[in-house]
Amino acid sequence: MKIGIDLGGSHIGIGVVKNEAIIEKKETEMTPEMKTIEAIETYLLKHAKAFMSKYEIEQIGIAVPGNVKNGIITSLINLGIQNWNLKEIIR
Repeated sequence: MKIGIDLGGSHIGIGVVKNEAIIEKKETEMTPEMKTIEAIETYLLKHAKAFMSKYEIEQIGIAVPGNVKNGIITSLINLGIQNWNLKEIIR
């Protein structure tokens, strides 16, 4: 099982995916409700921890509409985020 995270301009999604791209469980929140980086981190960590306690997770993938360098999101214009080390936070 894998966790997939999608940080988009209109929503933030996190879900558990089985092999062959079968979505086992997912949660989404509208991006305008997420006003700060801290709110986004809290949301993602809450659901990631819940999924990890229920499923055997092998990997986590993160999709962002922005620039990433060495695991750091350098620019996520839709959310007004710069230089965010989400990889380390999730780890």
